Amino acid sequence: MIEAVCGKLRTYADLTLDAQYVAGYVVECAFKALIIEATAVADRPAKLIRITRGALMHTPETLLLELRNVGIRLTPEIAKRMRRFDWEVSLRYETGRRSRGETKGLLKTCTDIYTWAEEQIK
Repeated sequence: MIEAVCGKLRTYADLTLDAQYVAGYVVECAFKALIIEATAVADRPAKLIRITRGALMHTPETLLLELRNVGIRLTPEIAKRMRRFDWEVSLRYETGRRSRGETKGLLKTCTDIYTWAEEQIK
């Protein structure tokens, strides 16, 4: 499902703000899948509730901390890209356009993160 979204987003890169908004959720879902996968089976229901409640659980910084707490470390390249990852859930309230180059960069970051996360889960 997320892979299909990544492919579609590359097709709609001209819809810069919309593409960035949806792409950010790809990262959020990938990080949350990794967190659940790294959590003991017996603890997963409680962890799922915890990471899906509240505004903070939409922020990349909070999810990165959760990843570290379950022993998952980003690759150096993804960590570097995350330092420039400018996404927040409030994009859904913005209107207008963003730079196409900025959008392409964000989409590449999101695709790379999704690919890396998928490899971690296999």
